[in-house]
Amino acid sequence: MHLIVGLIFLACAVVVFLVVLRIGAAITRTAVRMTNGLLGGREIDEFDFRRGAGYNYDPIPRPKSLSGLRVPVPGVVYAVLINIAAACASAVAQVAAVLGLTGLLSVNTEVPDELSPEALGAHLAVAAAGLAAGVLANVFVLKLALPTTYLRAAVVLICQYVIVMLIGLVVVLGLFALTGLPDGGLPNARPTNQPVWFK
Repeated sequence: MHLIVGLIFLACAVVVFLVVLRIGAAITRTAVRMTNGLLGGREIDEFDFRRGAGYNYDPIPRPKSLSGLRVPVPGVVYAVLINIAAACASAVAQVAAVLGLTGLLSVNTEVPDELSPEALGAHLAVAAAGLAAGVLANVFVLKLALPTTYLRAAVVLICQYVIVMLIGLVVVLGLFALTGLPDGGLPNARPTNQPVWFK
């Protein structure tokens, strides 16, 4: 019985993981389309792969210049791989930045109290370094994997964050709408015995 329950939980976990990967791929593809809509540009063509004075065709994977080109929309599987690579690179960069800056500050700074302004400033610096390292790692992966310029990769990342925040906002509002709010919160529309409709 326990084995069956464990297998059911494992199957549910696998399904949830695959759904999350699919949603992440959809977010990445939508962010690329939003970036192309915001920044414009032209589609890549055969002449972008020609090099030399005689314009000899050189079918290498990347064009000679990415400037002004629209970001190619990745396929679903490739978008999943991009998200996994970006998450791994971001995690490694954040850990390296946090450990490196923490070691540097611990060697060069003496903090008498954990709640002192110097200690709080050091904690904020470490957190900011980790956040910046994660963002830069994401931009670097997007720039190489799509491929595109650093500017367009940064815009793609910003669009990803905006989409995730909008999805989170919709989920939170949906939960509030389904569960209602306790007394003392916002009005909950429901009939009462009083001569008013809203309690």
